[in-house]
Amino acid sequence: MTASALFDSYLWTQGTSKTISLTGLVANQTYTIAALSQDINPPAFRAATFTANGVSASTVNNSVFEAPFTLGVNYVLINTRSDATGKIDLVYSKNSAVNSVEAGINGFQLTETPEPGSILLGISGLLGLAGMRKFRRSPAATA
Repeated sequence: MTASALFDSYLWTQGTSKTISLTGLVANQTYTIAALSQDINPPAFRAATFTANGVSASTVNNSVFEAPFTLGVNYVLINTRSDATGKIDLVYSKNSAVNSVEAGINGFQLTETPEPGSILLGISGLLGLAGMRKFRRSPAATA
């Protein structure tokens, strides 16, 4: 897919905020959302504020079509947690801090983020297996 194909279609709003509900996720799990908002018709002024379950990030105007992806300019990363039902509401609206004309979302990517406790548990298990292997290889004590 070319960048122009990605920028050709998008969801947008000029007034009220819009919501994309992501359901069927693991309950209370941490996720990272990458959301892209690219201006395709310069000199239109598109900048968006994205909020996912209370965590917000904003883009600023990017009037250069097919500019490289630049964090905070035409895309954001949001680390958030799904609710108890496994749902994340991704809300997008105009970035009022920079007086944008509209807010658009060209695409987004949702990635499950491993919990730090899960990583530590995995490392502990590997260390335990290594320790057991070493213990089994040591010569038996003589009486």
